Amino acid sequence: MITYFGILKNTFSEKDAKQFLAKFNLKFVKYFPTLQIVQFESEKEIQNDISIFSSVEKQKKFSADKE
Repeated sequence: MITYFGILKNTFSEKDAKQFLAKFNLKFVKYFPTLQIVQFESEKEIQNDISIFSSVEKQKKFSADKE
């Protein structure tokens, strides 16, 4: 699985994110409310233009991380 972090646009909530991600078969992992960030996973690479997020970044792997 590939892990992503998305910054929610101000007009969307955690519930909206869960529903949106489920529509596209993306797995909701965690929500960081103070930062409005959603962590989610996907089997495949995703497009960076997911409409409910102002920005999406793929988690970077470090040499200590296992694939």
